[in-house]
Amino acid sequence: MSVITIQEAAKRLGVSKSKVLFWIRKGILPALISSKQGVTSIAPDQEELLAFTVCDEYLLDEADVEELAEELAWLRVSESAWHDVEE
Repeated sequence: MSVITIQEAAKRLGVSKSKVLFWIRKGILPALISSKQGVTSIAPDQEELLAFTVCDEYLLDEADVEELAEELAWLRVSESAWHDVEE
């Protein structure tokens, strides 16, 4: 598994770091926590753990980010097509 930082994910997705954190908290994008104890995955139902965990860094699986990027691209294409129909 190849992992990337939230900052790198935000850059690749063309959104802010806070948007990536929002997606993590909503369970849209699975996260990993890197700390002195190692790397731990965070499930969407462990939202309270995300809020209170002190960690060195949040990490994301690169494949998950790529999948979300593709979904966002399709949404943007659909939105664009919808606006073309309205005009």
